[in-house]
Amino acid sequence: MKKSLFIAALMLSAVCCFAAPAPIYKSGDEGAFPSGLTEFTVVCKINAKSKADFPILSKTDGKGGFDLRNCGYVYSPVVEVTDGGGKTRIARFDFFRATDTRRLAFSVGGGKLTTYSDGVFTQSVDCPGYTEGGEFSAGPDTESFAVYDGVLSEKDIRLLWDNSFRTYDFNGSVSEDVLNSYLSRAVTAENILSPAVSEAEFNDHAALIANIGAMFIGRASLIWDMPAGDIDEFFRVAAARAKRIHTGDKNVIFQAAILECVSDKANTIKISPRTLSAFGQEVKDRNFDYKAMIFENGKYVNQWGENCSVPDMTRIETRMWFYEMATRYIDAGFEAFHMGQIWLMGDGDKNYAAWNGLLGMIRDYAKLKARRHYVLFDAHNHGTLVGGVSIFDFNSFPVRHAPVDYSSIDMKLEKGWGSAIFGKSAGCKTPSGWSTKSLPYLVELDNGDRLTDEITWFAAMPQKYRGEWIGYATEWLYRNDPMGHFQPVIRRVSGNVGDDCYYYSACEKLSVPGGVKAMNDVEALKSVFTAGFVGPLEPPVSGVDGYWDILKKK
Repeated sequence: MKKSLFIAALMLSAVCCFAAPAPIYKSGDEGAFPSGLTEFTVVCKINAKSKADFPILSKTDGKGGFDLRNCGYVYSPVVEVTDGGGKTRIARFDFFRATDTRRLAFSVGGGKLTTYSDGVFTQSVDCPGYTEGGEFSAGPDTESFAVYDGVLSEKDIRLLWDNSFRTYDFNGSVSEDVLNSYLSRAVTAENILSPAVSEAEFNDHAALIANIGAMFIGRASLIWDMPAGDIDEFFRVAAARAKRIHTGDKNVIFQAAILECVSDKANTIKISPRTLSAFGQEVKDRNFDYKAMIFENGKYVNQWGENCSVPDMTRIETRMWFYEMATRYIDAGFEAFHMGQIWLMGDGDKNYAAWNGLLGMIRDYAKLKARRHYVLFDAHNHGTLVGGVSIFDFNSFPVRHAPVDYSSIDMKLEKGWGSAIFGKSAGCKTPSGWSTKSLPYLVELDNGDRLTDEITWFAAMPQKYRGEWIGYATEWLYRNDPMGHFQPVIRRVSGNVGDDCYYYSACEKLSVPGGVKAMNDVEALKSVFTAGFVGPLEPPVSGVDGYWDILKKK
């Protein structure tokens, strides 16, 4: 079987069908609400543009609807129950969220009214019951609603919402639903589209991507100081491998990382006429100039080693370097870019003028040449705004986990711990034109110094603990900051995976290991990417003692 057909078959085999409950009544239906119901669930989708606090119910003059006299919260409705008479405002649920809540549900049964916000149980209060009769109608903030027989579980409600919101279609811009759909299925797969990774290992990870249903492949190709090997071969391999996975699923997004490092090896790379022309430079046969990219005042020079420095984004040579690499990635089928430590490179970039200008030029190229005429940008930050508009489509940040205690190596997520982004992603208008009180973001297990390297810690933990922690981190974000998404790792450089092994891999096994250790976290990844997933509320316990001793071993 050809490799492209093999990958396509894997993509199709990975599609799991999970039966969602069928509605008995929904917005747009005509006629009275079904009779004979004493227990039921209503699931609502709220208009993305609404800025109101969202109530849940109202009823009429007692001939039909809900008797919620003991529930409190008297405000206007999102979903109204009428019988043709006047409408009485009787109940509202307050969410107390800093973000824009778009998913509401409530169930009536067993003498209780139970409410959910963003897929999370919020409260259950006494409810004397439902009186038959009346009709449902949507209020002005409700985009759609559906009624289901019986009291649904939290898992069923999440499954319904996941099916309602999930979409991967875009052209020229991305909606909030599309962006969150991709970020909720994001993984880090470092350099799998690079020729530095063998064909055998690429096939193993391509199969894993299909198996778990990943849709956003982070750091699929990475430029630190230089593309690996011959630059033309580097982009040829990236394009060929991206095309093979797109044969199985054309909607998969590949992200390239162009990072905060440039070396004197850049002197060997020619600048294309396209790049020179875009920056108004004389079109002639010349190479990049490393010395024209670094800080003239000597700051960050040799930051990463001899003749290996942080580039200065205010210098035109640096911007041409980033533009050259990004446009070649777009030609290879990439639709996203991680830009690394933007404040290092932008030291001295007043009001982010250089960064904003560069990203605008790349976006203009994408409008003409990208697969769907748009590319996504992110960087490690909590929010970078120009005139209230984010220069990035989403934010990202290291996970910044906190010790459960200092007697073990176990970790947890915690708002306010260090520089963690939880609850701090800035509100803004997005490059696609929609506004949000908190820009969606990813958190990833990042590299760092020897004792705080997040991916090294993760790779050092027992398999059972790793699987439970993936579920815990996914659930913690869902409950504590639904604009955030945990980005699991399927391949990344790590310092603690065994002798002569420098990369962690989530694969069950690898055809040719070659310095990469397969650690078999497949089932955990499949679980968190399953519609309706509900994870553990508390961090797992590893039973491993000696926080510092474990990390000092390697």
